[in-house]
Amino acid sequence: MSTKSRFTTKKLLAEFKNSVDKHDINQAWYVYHRLQHKYRNTPADLSSSKVIPRRLIHHPKVALPTMQSDILSVLNLKHVVSYTPYHASRMTERIKKVLKTVAESGGALTSKDLNALLGYFASIKNSEAADHIWQYAALSGMPRDITNYNSYVNAKLVVGELDRALETIREIRRAGLQPNSYTQASLIRLYGLLGDLEAAKRVFGFACSSTKLAFVKKHIGYWQDSLEDANLSGPTVHIYNEMLDVLGMNGMVEEMRALFEEMVVEREIKPTRKSFEVMIKWHAKYWDMDSAEKYLEMMPGCKVRPTPATFKLLITPETATRDLNRCGKLAMEMTTKYGMAPAKSIINTLEIAAKKVKEMEQMVKEAEAQKTSLFAGLYIGSVAKETSEAEEKGGWNGSPSH
Repeated sequence: MSTKSRFTTKKLLAEFKNSVDKHDINQAWYVYHRLQHKYRNTPADLSSSKVIPRRLIHHPKVALPTMQSDILSVLNLKHVVSYTPYHASRMTERIKKVLKTVAESGGALTSKDLNALLGYFASIKNSEAADHIWQYAALSGMPRDITNYNSYVNAKLVVGELDRALETIREIRRAGLQPNSYTQASLIRLYGLLGDLEAAKRVFGFACSSTKLAFVKKHIGYWQDSLEDANLSGPTVHIYNEMLDVLGMNGMVEEMRALFEEMVVEREIKPTRKSFEVMIKWHAKYWDMDSAEKYLEMMPGCKVRPTPATFKLLITPETATRDLNRCGKLAMEMTTKYGMAPAKSIINTLEIAAKKVKEMEQMVKEAEAQKTSLFAGLYIGSVAKETSEAEEKGGWNGSPSH
């Protein structure tokens, strides 16, 4: 096959679509770059024509604007957590090039594009980039909806810029938008991070006030009817997840368990992976590994599959050092019971913990040996003292006295 036929625009577009469908981000970027190169080398004036001629239907200038949203949609946030700083910076530079192309072509970001970008920058904790893309959307005249505000608030919460997150939540009202359950969940998390547990309880109680079930007052201890925003969204799993996390953050494990049970039993809200991971995280944090493993075993019954990230919450440097055998068994169960290979970070955690345990055992042995020699020295010293006293009294001459 010749080089010319291999890299026709039509074939590159087909290859690009295949890469997007497979979420192969590297291949998608490569094909996108090739099409940009063809666009620069094959100019065509399409501005005067309202109807695109059939012969130019696959022209790069026609294809590139529709590809910009596709290339941003390939930002698979599930894999961002494994990015090194080099990968993150390289991806950020690629995104800048796409945004530059969008600006030069007179295009605009969609709401979905903005959410994908804010989610990506939140995942790599790049607050400055999140601010830039937020301002870029504002200056370009893009109408931002409630989902965009929620994504930006989340980006601020992740990096700990709590004042800016609270200010953005206030801007939602000024923008004439109606907060939803994700907004309320963000507000609960914000108050939890600020250490204002009572405020978090108020937001949670208000979010659940549409049905007025008594268990909210029973387990959370706060109840308030509000005329403003009545029946705003009702209780959702997102709101419960954040409240569970806030309770665990404040050491209220019993209340956290009760709230989880009420969510599943009384509310009949199906727990998500995050629901279980919150319960696992805080039980493991407070050294209750039995309860943490119980919630892990509940996941398949609720049709929720644990991931390596779930096991990372169980197998931490602290838990591995405290109970190496148990954590090693959990790592083995990842393969035997759940059919997944242990993550490299988990293996490293176990190896480091094994070295620490070995060092601690060696220190204990040395301490015991030192203790034994110390007592032996004290015994010899006491015998020598008794011998000296006996000699002074004339009762000891090297042989037993008669």
